Amino acid sequence: MRRAAALAFALCLPAAAAAAPRWTFCVAAAEGGADVWVSEVFAADTSRERLEGAFRSTVERLGVSGADVQCPQPLDDRTDAINAQTTAESFNRRMGARLHAVSAGDFPAGRHEASHEPAAHSRRAGVKPHDDQPIGSSVKTSRAGE
Repeated sequence: MRRAAALAFALCLPAAAAAAPRWTFCVAAAEGGADVWVSEVFAADTSRERLEGAFRSTVERLGVSGADVQCPQPLDDRTDAINAQTTAESFNRRMGARLHAVSAGDFPAGRHEASHEPAAHSRRAGVKPHDDQPIGSSVKTSRAGE
């Protein structure tokens, strides 16, 4: 009986470990770093090379060619990934880059988000997904009738 329980427990461990998402984001720089695109943090379920290729394609669809793309190694803790993203944004802002937000759902590799909550830009009325607002800005949009 104990052996069967131990076997059942051992079989559950790999499944539990595999179910935990790993988190990352992607950054693309163009024109010598004058423009930088930063994705939202998302659950990564593929290799960094595939993530970078998917993000490069997304940035190219936005009309940017030859961008240098990097996606940091995925982390177990989402908060650590958010902190790394914030650090990357702060660094690029200090370097004078124009920052552009990219929703993780805008590129195929980022569509497997663990959260089913819509991206922040899609919750705000009147703001288009590619609005080129500075990341972290508190730009308010006007609504008709307010």
